[in-house]
Amino acid sequence: MPQAIEPQMNNVLRESDAYRGRNTSMGALIEEADRIFDALAAGHSREDVKQRCLSGDVLRQRTEKSRRRIWASIQHRYFAHEVLWVIDDIVSAKRDDRKAFLDLLYLHYCLRDKLAFDVVTRLIWDAGISVRGVIVPHDVRHLLDDATTDQPLISRWSESTRAKLANSVLTALRDFGLLEGKIRKQVAGRTISIDAAEHLVRLLVSEGQRGRNIITDPTWHLFLMSDRDVSAKLSILASQNRLRFEKTGSTVVLETPSEWEGSS
Repeated sequence: MPQAIEPQMNNVLRESDAYRGRNTSMGALIEEADRIFDALAAGHSREDVKQRCLSGDVLRQRTEKSRRRIWASIQHRYFAHEVLWVIDDIVSAKRDDRKAFLDLLYLHYCLRDKLAFDVVTRLIWDAGISVRGVIVPHDVRHLLDDATTDQPLISRWSESTRAKLANSVLTALRDFGLLEGKIRKQVAGRTISIDAAEHLVRLLVSEGQRGRNIITDPTWHLFLMSDRDVSAKLSILASQNRLRFEKTGSTVVLETPSEWEGSS
């Protein structure tokens, strides 16, 4: 029986610059991630959860091949980097805060899928679709066409493959709450919980970002947040003594817990 190949472990939280169909075509997988993280939150080891997924105890798909494909995709998104604090944050959110849990699933889905990241940050945010309010599969296919110069492998993809990827990424973004609708998807907007915002700040710090660069990082655009929105969220975190944040004009003071340094 053909088996899905699990990605090699690494400590890189973001996917490379290349678009890949493997993760995109699988969709949001929220129900499946729910089951897996529910088992982890109950105290089961990851290896035990994996075996229970493949046996059909946690994942309920009818064939082992399907269960292996889903596990490989979940593994790629949420575990392959082996950054333990990231995994722990998602498990804790599963126990304590449904909104934060879904925010973290969405965040790391986009970070581990460059196409999804670019659809949100380049199409929906930069190209003004968030203002226009509507995005269709043709918009994503145009993004793929534009990327062929830097990524010639895309030119080998069939039209049906491109169409499937375009539909899959938009459906996933709808399932994660960013979009709504069927064919012509409307931008629904997506707020970020305070715990997920703290997680994202720590992630950016672990990547070497500091001060104003944290505020202007495009990762916030996944939640359709302007620099002002980010500053407001940082102010809330500061009011809860999770970090220190002051902003006067272009001057930014942002101090985070020392244990965040080099935590990737």
